[in-house]
Amino acid sequence: MIWFAENPWPTVVVCVVLGSIFLGMGLQGKTKRNWGIGLVLFLAAGLVYYIESVIVTPSEEVEKAVYDTVQACIEGDVDTVLEHVSVNNLLLRGIVRTGLALVDIQDDMHVTDLSVTMLANDTRAKSHFRVNGTVNVNSLNHHGHATTRWNVTWQKEGGKWKIIEVDRLNPLTGESMGILKQSET
Repeated sequence: MIWFAENPWPTVVVCVVLGSIFLGMGLQGKTKRNWGIGLVLFLAAGLVYYIESVIVTPSEEVEKAVYDTVQACIEGDVDTVLEHVSVNNLLLRGIVRTGLALVDIQDDMHVTDLSVTMLANDTRAKSHFRVNGTVNVNSLNHHGHATTRWNVTWQKEGGKWKIIEVDRLNPLTGESMGILKQSET
């Protein structure tokens, strides 16, 4: 379903401001019609907010999948991370297992700069985002801040968004780099 905006706040704010203006004119005793228009605009603001909370676009589903996957990585929950990876991508599933065995991701890890582009009639999506925070690399006795940047391709499989391709990018240059390679930043 296509909704006129991903963000309800501009419409809500416009309705509330106009509603306030009409209610203000109604308080000055201009006409009862102003009261009615003001109340309708306030109801419209509430209705827009409610409708936006009920409608979830495919792009919003992918955004949620990104946050859920990162949270599962932070928790070290390999099984939950693998639920987000296509069963057809055995190599990526192996890399996920290896990577999560090598590092301990701390709770301060967070997603920034998330953008989602829908493709192929909303059956595929590309997400681009950064994930920054503290990691412990168990095999190297390394504890420090990690800055990462990712392009992840998602595909709708069985009604759920699954990762089919991961491209880790150098956080500064944007060039591809190995998923498990230590970054210089």
